[in-house]
Parts: sequence; structure tokens; C-alpha cells
Amino acid sequence: RSRITMNSEGASKMRTDCQELAKNSYKCLEQNQGDPSQCAKHFEVYKECRKAEHTRIIEERRKKGATLS
Repeated sequence: RSRITMNSEGASKMRTDCQELAKNSYKCLEQNQGDPSQCAKHFEVYKECRKAEHTRIIEERRKKGATLS
């Protein structure tokens, strides 16, 4: 589930269900001296998670919009 929080500068920052996958991607990069070719699977899993999350958010907004009419 997405959550919006405020950082110390007052800007909003979206927290998502995919954060752990993003952390895993960064960890893979660190473990492989920044070589992205070694982490392609991690990147793909994160990308698919974000796509699914985006689709879910759009659908939720559509449903809310339909009920406001």
C-alpha cells in the first residue's frame, strides 16, 4: 500500500509496497561493485512491482471517480 510522508524539507515522499525490492536492488549493486548487469533480475522484479502498483492506484482512482458522480 502506498503512503505519503513528509521529509525534513517538507516535501512529500511516496512510500510503496515495492520499497523492499528497491532496497534489494541497491544491495545487489553494492555487492557487485555497481555492475548493473549482475542485478538485472532485481531491477526487473522491482519494475514489475511498480507497474502493478501503478495499475492498482489508477484503478482505485477510477472507482472513486465513478462513485462521486
